[in-house]
Amino acid sequence: MKSNALAQRALSLMQKKHGISRMQIVHSAEISDPDSGETLHDFTTVKPDDPNGPSWRILLAEDGSERERHPALEPMSIATRRVEINAAALGMITVNPDSNMLTLNPDDTLDETITVTVPKNAGVAKADIYFLADTTGSMGAVLAAVQAGANNVLTALSGLGMDLMFGVGNYRDFPPMAPSPFSHQLNPTNAAPAVTAAIGAWSASGGGDTAEGQFLALEQLAQAPGGSLGWRAGARRIIVWIGDAPGHDPICTAISGLASAITEASATAALSGQGIAVLAISTATPGLDDDPVPLSSGYSGACGAPGGSAGQGTRVAAATGGAFVSGIKPDTIVKTIIDMVTGAVSAIANLKLVPSASIAPFIVSIDPAGGYGPLAGDREHALGFRVKFHGIACAEEEKIVNGTLDVVVDGAVAAAKTVKITVPPCRPKLTVYSAKFVCGTQHKHAECCCTPVRPGHYATQITIHNHTDEPMTLRKRFIPVVLAGAPLGREPRVGLPRAEDTVVLPPHSATMDDCCRITELLFGSAVDALTIGILEISAPGEVSVTALYTTDKAIEVKQIHGHKPAKPVGGAG
Repeated sequence: MKSNALAQRALSLMQKKHGISRMQIVHSAEISDPDSGETLHDFTTVKPDDPNGPSWRILLAEDGSERERHPALEPMSIATRRVEINAAALGMITVNPDSNMLTLNPDDTLDETITVTVPKNAGVAKADIYFLADTTGSMGAVLAAVQAGANNVLTALSGLGMDLMFGVGNYRDFPPMAPSPFSHQLNPTNAAPAVTAAIGAWSASGGGDTAEGQFLALEQLAQAPGGSLGWRAGARRIIVWIGDAPGHDPICTAISGLASAITEASATAALSGQGIAVLAISTATPGLDDDPVPLSSGYSGACGAPGGSAGQGTRVAAATGGAFVSGIKPDTIVKTIIDMVTGAVSAIANLKLVPSASIAPFIVSIDPAGGYGPLAGDREHALGFRVKFHGIACAEEEKIVNGTLDVVVDGAVAAAKTVKITVPPCRPKLTVYSAKFVCGTQHKHAECCCTPVRPGHYATQITIHNHTDEPMTLRKRFIPVVLAGAPLGREPRVGLPRAEDTVVLPPHSATMDDCCRITELLFGSAVDALTIGILEISAPGEVSVTALYTTDKAIEVKQIHGHKPAKPVGGAG
């Protein structure tokens, strides 16, 4: 079956199996059956109206038949029903308001507050986790505990609903104190058997003096995506560093045979430059944070007096945006790994607003410019940004600019607010009319309260008549101060434009805006809820504007007079 047909088959089977009328697929992947090598298709589904709720999975063969999940796939694929039902889909970051339609003349400004809501566990959707362990003689009990709990680690982390892959390596020291300083065992993969086998190959032996060669391992792991280590482009990269001793600082060229010495500073700079976070787990106290100087006798002959200082683990973790823990024993190492990785992939180091190139010239400032962070993943965050827009120079022809205000999370765009800006053509004069509108019903309240108008029904009709011999292009802004009964513009607050409209009025013609049209523009459909505001009409010449106000007991007709701005909007023509 073709991929589309397989997806439809998966939806049909899942809806029938779980008694749910509508589902949607949020993830699909091709995997290989460990026994036969047959290509299988793995689908994850959720309810469309509850994307952050339960998720369900199904495995199909090429012919569309359902297959049982092989036990070897379970740690990475969350095969059991209990884990399957509780695995939550990633939350969606939202922007409010989610769009703008603006008309900005050269002297126009707009000050807007934008709220970005970050749900729980809305961190990265894609991450590569690299397990790096000290495998010298003193680490035996810890390594055994990690090996025994490896399947639990993979199952728990895979249950986060993210695209995670896992790599494995280990380090010791340079010969003759240990056979090799760093062994890269496995590129990031989602094949659980390969990951557990690589971890299972760890064996505690050797070591020489107390300090080890971890800075070589860390610096070599600071590689760009697509290289020999297999880091993926677009994935957050995290090293889980497990050890019990500080590192030699420096590892001089006489020891390493490299062109330059390796130090804490060089390894940290390389990791930071690649954006790789380090979660440092010290299985002794002070362990990774111990003073390396008295513990580095093995290098003194080749490198001279040892250097470095206490606190290596803490500094590396802090500089790379990771975390450091100390004194972790074998009976808590598995839980520590799960908790630290979960926190790292669920948390957000930085979230900021960035305008697309097309609308950047209109943005005066975004406050806070650097955004927010770090943001813990265990709770929702509502983040306010103040964005100031300013018009740019006009031209003979109208210009329409489309762009976005992007929500950038740790370097990747996670959400966006669409922005459409109209730059009117330069005009020598402009006449502006401000007509009030009152629409809808003000109901009586059982208790005394402050309402904008008396109880009753209100309607407004605003008529615009082009009495000239030339066509007029009218631009209209609808600025509510009461919206669906809510007083938006009551002092000290102000009402801002919520809708805009443009109409070309032929010579000697007329048009009107009534409550149906006004509420359709503001709400998307005609509503009866009380709405009060100003209709601002901009015309390239004089027109006749008349407002007709109707209540339960009265009708009033009012002529609206225009005014010309002191400085022509749009600049000189």
